[in-house]
This record gives sequence, structure tokens and C-alpha cells, in this order.
Amino acid sequence: MATASTRPTLLCCAFPFGYGPAVKLLLIARRLRAAGVHTTFLGHGVSHEMAANCTGAFDEVIHAKPTDPQVTQHVASAAGLFSMMDRDFASLAQAQGKPVYVADSLTWMREQLPAPFTAAKRYWVQNFAPNGTHTQRNANTVSVGPIVEPRQPTPAHQRRGLVINLGGCETPAGPEAENFAYADFVMRGTLQSGATETFAGHITLLAGHHAIARLRAAFPDCGIALHTATHDEALDHLGTAACVLTSPGLTTTLECFQFAMPTYFLPPQNYSQWCILQHLQESGIASGSFTWSQIKPHFPALDTLPESDRTALVRQAITEVSANQHAREMFAASLQQRLATDPTALAIRQREFFESLGPNGVDTIAGELIRTFS
Repeated sequence: MATASTRPTLLCCAFPFGYGPAVKLLLIARRLRAAGVHTTFLGHGVSHEMAANCTGAFDEVIHAKPTDPQVTQHVASAAGLFSMMDRDFASLAQAQGKPVYVADSLTWMREQLPAPFTAAKRYWVQNFAPNGTHTQRNANTVSVGPIVEPRQPTPAHQRRGLVINLGGCETPAGPEAENFAYADFVMRGTLQSGATETFAGHITLLAGHHAIARLRAAFPDCGIALHTATHDEALDHLGTAACVLTSPGLTTTLECFQFAMPTYFLPPQNYSQWCILQHLQESGIASGSFTWSQIKPHFPALDTLPESDRTALVRQAITEVSANQHAREMFAASLQQRLATDPTALAIRQREFFESLGPNGVDTIAGELIRTFS
């Protein structure tokens, strides 16, 4: 039997922007380690923060950027690398001839695959928008269902309150460049909508610790519980709420749909969320959602712009619109209207959408990696 020192090491990494890729990596890594796969995490930013705070997912957590000299040695001593949408470490591993496995939840919106993804030994694609813009160009592609923690819905009579999820509220440049305008806009609109009275004070807002610290300072007596939570804690909050109001990040969206939780949507924080919300609206499960283009009707078509410019343009729209009093009133009115309607039919449609995406992707991905590296 192989000991810890003789087992082959599988390096793991995740795209360092946003919580979604890191969350998916942690779900898969827990399965790998529990099955005896020796895992080492390499990364920085949000992904490293989450990996370092998650017990049981990795044998070793190393803070590293792709340009750090020691990364070459870690790659050289590993048997392979699993990437959750990160392309930089994947490129380094491929340059050393290591087998690279990639999982991607945004293939449907990519105009072209990053080079490391096209060369991956296995490329798992999470289903979401079957008519997306991208044509798959990897012969080793396997489609999978939602990459989320399998959980059963909480019975309706055990749910209460509203959970507002802002995600990380971060920019690719990290917390030092964080734009507080989004969190401030959501908080002011929520208070103006009368939600605190509707839910009798049972409202919890989840966000990254930088945003929470600023919200606590700006709204000391808001009547809303402001929390930073681990992923497991966030799932507990989301799973027991009467309804959820969330930024349209794909991971939280699918988690809520799995719970059959009536889910309403905040405006997008970046380009991928812009595309996700648009698809949800076209699918009839995000109707009535407030979007930045309602205030900026002549907003340029993002898909006609270079990919590098799109998120910056969305952030610019947030900064401009969030300071607009009319926009805040429109958001509050739309929220008030949504919270006043019976959400039962919406929750059913959202759960059906989730089920249409196929079997849980964590099982498929972890299963192949375990057979290969254990």
C-alpha cells in the first residue's frame, strides 16, 4: 500500500477571481483526498484564501503565483494537474509534459478556448446554455451537470427569512481595487423596498469580509444581519431561507435552484454574470430582474467588444448607475414587486431547469481523477 510520501501528487488550482471556481475545486478536492489521492493546492487570491480555510480538501496548501520560481519544482514532482478554469498553472504543467485535466463552467460563453484547455487530457464542460457561442474544440471534452454539493431541499415549513448574497464583490485586481458602489446600491435599494418589514427583520446579507466591514460602518443600524461565511455556512443560510436574492454568479444560482429555493437576482457584477442573467431571463426564470441597461439603454453590446474590455465596462456601469437616485428607486420598486408575488411556481421552474442540466458533475469529475491518481 502506498504511503503519503510515495503516493503520486495531483496539483490542484482554480481561477483566482471570484468564489465560484474555488468552491467547485474544493468540492472535488474533498472527494479526491477522502479516496486517498494526495492533493496539493497551488494558487493565490480568493482561491488560496478559500483553500487555506477549508480543512480536509488538500494535503498541502501553497500560496504561489505562476511566476514564482518554486512553482517549477512543484510541477516537476507532481504526477499531474487539475485546473478549475485556471489557465496559467495549466500552461506551466503542459510545458513540462504533465497531464492536465480541466473543468470549466463558462465554456458556453467563450468565443474561443484558452490554449491550455484545448490541450487538456480531459476537458469537463458544465452544462448551462446549450446554444452558447462557443463550438467545442477539444476531442477529450465531456459534458457534465451542475458542479455543486449535492443537498436535498429543506422542507418549506422549516424555511424563513430572506438571504441576500453579494458574492465576493471583488474585481480582478483584488480587494484593494474593490468597488463598494455595488454593495452600497444593493443595501440602499433593499432598505428602500421595505424588505426589512416584509421579513420582520429576518434578513441576512452575505459578502466578502471587505464589503461586510464597509457595510457595517456605513449602515450600523440597518436591521440586517451582515456576515462573511465559509462555503458550508453559506449553503446552510441559503438552504434554510424562504427566498434568496443573489448576484447572478453561476455556482450560487445553481445551488439555490437545487434547493428549490425561490431565487431572485441582483444586477450583474461582471461580464460572465451579465451573460448568465441574460440567459436566465431568456429561459423565463429571472423575469423582473433589474439590470443596468434599464438605466443605460444605449449600453454598447458587450459581445461586440474585445473580451478584455467587457468586465471593465460593466464595472463602469455599476459606478455610474449606482449613484443614480432614479436607478435606486427602480431597483427598490422591482424588488418590492418580486417579494410581493407568490414564488411557488418560480421555484418549481428553477428546480426543473436545474434538473435538465444533467447528473451532478462532481461525481463524474472526481470519479475519473480518483481512478487515475489513486
